[in-house]
Amino acid sequence: MIIRVNAKWRIVSTSTCWQVEARKSERKDGSERWEPLTYHADFRSALVSLAEYQVRTIEDSATVEEVKASLKEIKGECVTASEVFRELAV
Repeated sequence: MIIRVNAKWRIVSTSTCWQVEARKSERKDGSERWEPLTYHADFRSALVSLAEYQVRTIEDSATVEEVKASLKEIKGECVTASEVFRELAV
């Protein structure tokens, strides 16, 4: 199962774990290249890990309003990913 969180991030299930993957580039044939970042026992911990990573990487120079906007976007992406997971896991 692949749940795309946004253009840069996705969560992928394997037979043994859930992986948070980062989009790295496009190959010459036009296909995307993804790189595993972290591994988790369940979907929830993968999603929490990704959200925490995104929060930690908000630019230091961001204004309060930019931080609020980033947090709102991250929250929205997490809610959407959770809904997709629930639909697929039924």
